[in-house]
Amino acid sequence: MISKRIQTIFGGSSIIMALLVPTFTSTLSQNVLSSVQKSIQFDDSGTLLLSAFSYIVVEAIIMYLLYIGAHYFSIYFSANVKTIKYQTIFLTTVLCAVFLLRMFYVNNYSIMLHLFMIVLFFIFNINIPSQLNIFSSLSLLILSLSFSMQWLNILPMLSPFGLGSDDLAISLKTADAFLTGNKLLTTVSIVFSILFFVIALFQMIFLIVNSRQIETVRQLQEQERDLKEARLAVVESRVYQEIHHLVHDLKTPLVSLEGLLSLFAMKIDNNEKLSSYIHRMEHSIETMKAMISDILYDEVRRCISVSDLIRYVTSQIILDNKPIELITDIKEGLPDILVNKIRVARAIMNVVENAITSINERKGIIRVSATKRGQYIEISIVDNGPGIPSDILDIIWDKGFSTYQSTGLGLSFVKKVMEGHQGYVRIESTPYMYTSVTLAIPIMEEEVQYDDNTNH
Repeated sequence: MISKRIQTIFGGSSIIMALLVPTFTSTLSQNVLSSVQKSIQFDDSGTLLLSAFSYIVVEAIIMYLLYIGAHYFSIYFSANVKTIKYQTIFLTTVLCAVFLLRMFYVNNYSIMLHLFMIVLFFIFNINIPSQLNIFSSLSLLILSLSFSMQWLNILPMLSPFGLGSDDLAISLKTADAFLTGNKLLTTVSIVFSILFFVIALFQMIFLIVNSRQIETVRQLQEQERDLKEARLAVVESRVYQEIHHLVHDLKTPLVSLEGLLSLFAMKIDNNEKLSSYIHRMEHSIETMKAMISDILYDEVRRCISVSDLIRYVTSQIILDNKPIELITDIKEGLPDILVNKIRVARAIMNVVENAITSINERKGIIRVSATKRGQYIEISIVDNGPGIPSDILDIIWDKGFSTYQSTGLGLSFVKKVMEGHQGYVRIESTPYMYTSVTLAIPIMEEEVQYDDNTNH
């Protein structure tokens, strides 16, 4: 997007150029006047017509520069072209420039022509969709209207209304009256004025239709995205419900097993070896019950050391003989964190598994590290895979996004888990070099109380 300052400078420069064009084209104007005189002298209407074309081109360029400059100068003060403020500034700028032209070059440039042009420009400009009101489309519109208006400027029948009052326009119409009785310029002016007006009209219609098509496509894309999110939400909900039912059903046999072990322990009080086995089994059951609670209830939080969490994650990573080296680097003395162990571990595993998938069969390194930064423990997963293109970095966390054939729930789950723990996740990547994903978890405050034996 071009800054307002640049637009204003461009607008002012265009107006100045419009004021200087008559100076640069003074020789051409003299040649046009000379050609008009020759056309009368030799009774040559063809020379008169060529002179009219030369006049129209120069005057259309002046009008184009003046109006494009006035537009960009005016939007500095009001970006909305439909406001009274914009229209007032635009009108004032154009009329002031016309008065300067009349004063500098002692030429009676038509005020009525510009008033008519201003009205047409406002009508066309307010109907152009704002998102398509760009330099190229606006330039073509103003140029078409400028040519249309300049042909009207030499139409003999409009002279009583104040059009064609400058010296060259009067000379052209006088010569035409002498040579053809005003038939030549009347016919040519009407034809070309209508032609350029129709061109401008079609440009506006095209922009309006194009804008509506763009809006329709945008709405369809939004509907498709909403439908995709709804479909993914249904899939996610169904999967979670099935997992919850399955995990909940596991509690029944665990409770039965725990009761049987208690009865069995009462029978073997004197057997230290069997008692040790039973104690280990009971500890495993308690661990499984805690894991089930973590899965079933998102709000469950347990105190865990960072090293234990990373060790738990890496113990479940399967490399399948891939030429990938998994390295862990845990800073010593890190404070404990209060987390839902299963969900946070799953989030870290998702990132690691994505790194493994991106490296694929190539030789690679995945480094899992943890360090303290402010009030957070930052767990970073860095790989030397192909990286992530910059154009999709902002959308990779969206639910449903996936560059592989999957549901796309993984990365959105990571973000959801981190936000649920009042943490955050960030990603950095350079294509063909590395990808770094950092998961930040708040450090457990000393006054936070937790129940490590929560049962649900």
